[in-house]
Amino acid sequence: MMRNYPMTSSSISLFDTCYDLSKSQSVSIPRISFFFDSDVRVDLDKVGVIVMLKQTEACLAFAGNSNPTDIAIFRNEHQKGLEVVYDVVGGRFGFRPGGCS
Repeated sequence: MMRNYPMTSSSISLFDTCYDLSKSQSVSIPRISFFFDSDVRVDLDKVGVIVMLKQTEACLAFAGNSNPTDIAIFRNEHQKGLEVVYDVVGGRFGFRPGGCS
C-alpha cells in the first residue's frame, strides 16, 4: 500500500522508510502485525505505525537493526491499547486488546 507514495530521505536518521505525502489528498496506512513464537500475532493500531515528521512527510515508526545480536524494541506507541499477559509458570506471554490507552 505504501508503494503508492514516493519515498523521501528522512530528516531523522533513525527512520529509513519515509514518504512524501505532499501530492496526496488522503493516505492509506497498511495493517502491520508482529508475529512471535507459538503463533502469537499482534495487530498494531494504525495510529502507532506512522510518525509524522512534517505535514507532508511521514515515516514508518520502525527503526532498523543491522546487528541481529542487538536488542530490538517493541515500542510503547505500538503497545497502546494492548494488554500484555504473562504466563510466568508456562514461560509464555501474549497480547490482547483493551489495555491502557
